[in-house]
Amino acid sequence: MKKNLANKSQVVDGLKITIKKQEENEKVEGKKKENLYTFTIEGENASSVKKGLGSIDFVLKTKDKKEVKLDDSLATFGNELKSGEKLSGKVSFATNKAPDKLVYKPNGKELAEWSVNENE
Repeated sequence: MKKNLANKSQVVDGLKITIKKQEENEKVEGKKKENLYTFTIEGENASSVKKGLGSIDFVLKTKDKKEVKLDDSLATFGNELKSGEKLSGKVSFATNKAPDKLVYKPNGKELAEWSVNENE
């Protein structure tokens, strides 16, 4: 089943967040192999005040409801955005569990989610 979130946007807490690309690869470290899910995310500050956005604000939820934290051994992004500014970057998750949702969860609060399964 092909999964694709490309160009799915939501405006959350003054930020327009768009999933620009979704990739699935294999990550190998020594004898350990995991699936690597990487999302290219674009954020635009649609509010009149500064807003922060970064890789650390996202988690991946699996079909069995577990949360996978970002793989910070790979490229991450983050910055404060002035009104109208855009920022894009990647967030990656390594797991052998089936992914279900990409969740925007700044400061531990779930504010938005995207299904990573095209058929749902």
